[in-house]
Amino acid sequence: RVIFVSGSAPSGYGKTSPEPDPTWDVVSKQLALRLPNFSGKQLLTTSEENNDDNSNNNIIQTESIEVSVLEANEFLKNKKREDNIIVVALGVSTEEEERRFLAALDYYQEKKNDSSSPIKAILADPTC
Repeated sequence: RVIFVSGSAPSGYGKTSPEPDPTWDVVSKQLALRLPNFSGKQLLTTSEENNDDNSNNNIIQTESIEVSVLEANEFLKNKKREDNIIVVALGVSTEEEERRFLAALDYYQEKKNDSSSPIKAILADPTC
């Protein structure tokens, strides 16, 4: 699962697009929407196929969250037991954004007695 966390710093993307300089929130939502297209699909059980949410068969599950609404337990919401999580921070730049982001990263370690974190990688753009 890849979780994109967007902050308030300017993105600097889209200079030549019809909508230049999109916010990091817009960029992260687009990345979350497009990333599953690069991974393919997995076979579903009959009960999963009857589910209206077709995103369940994407090999890569994604979501986009604005850091301003990020809760400390956010990375564990909707987590399946076998999930490995990659967190991508985009434009997290103010002290308050950094505090919220770090609280969410630290939450799992504080609640678990062992060191097996589902967060396998944390990536950040240069503004973070």
